Amino acid sequence: VYSPTKRCFEERAFESLSLLNKTLKDLRLPTSKLCQRGFSQLVSTLSSLPALESLDLSHTMLGRIPNNSKIFRRFVNSTKSMRLLNVSGNELGPGRLLQLLPGESLVSLSASGVNLTFQKEGSFKELSKKLSAYVGMRKFELAFNDLREGIYELAEAFKRWPDLEFLDLRGTGLNRAIVMDLATKWKPKNLKVLRLGGNNFNSNGAIMAVGKLLSRNIGLEKLDLSGSKIE
Repeated sequence: VYSPTKRCFEERAFESLSLLNKTLKDLRLPTSKLCQRGFSQLVSTLSSLPALESLDLSHTMLGRIPNNSKIFRRFVNSTKSMRLLNVSGNELGPGRLLQLLPGESLVSLSASGVNLTFQKEGSFKELSKKLSAYVGMRKFELAFNDLREGIYELAEAFKRWPDLEFLDLRGTGLNRAIVMDLATKWKPKNLKVLRLGGNNFNSNGAIMAVGKLLSRNIGLEKLDLSGSKIE
């Protein structure tokens, strides 16, 4: 595990990683300021870390990096074997999030608070198509994004994740009607943790809707409805 403490990254900040290029599996850079130059150097460094499986880029201001398709293509090419990726807390939107998604080995994706906002039908269609490729997905965090009815499009990816165990949809604009409709399109079977807190569950019917969603699920260990308006 490599977790630097400096907040401002320049080229020399990544030089020491070259000494760990055969062994480093977990790189954590949360709350670090990654400007365009720093991100470009990070991408170059990633290509020399063949053992890297986990990368934490949460709250690193990735959304402020200018749109340079070449840099993001290099990032994806350098993370083809990535299994765990955390980009939470960056103002990405669906387009930039798509640019950061690595190869098909991903089993855990944390993308909470990344400015995903449902605007119209099809808003998350391309994102869902890309996510569908991660057939081994076990943990998916998408909390604090304004998903609302857009969850139906994302559910097309959920259907292709038979091993999904952890799903975080806190504060995503869900309500009883949306959950009821979602239950007609997708029913999880192997979830162990489902986090739905902070949504608009303002009636007893919401609990019934959640029950319907989980009607085929076995082995659920934790259901989080904290902060919901249940009357």
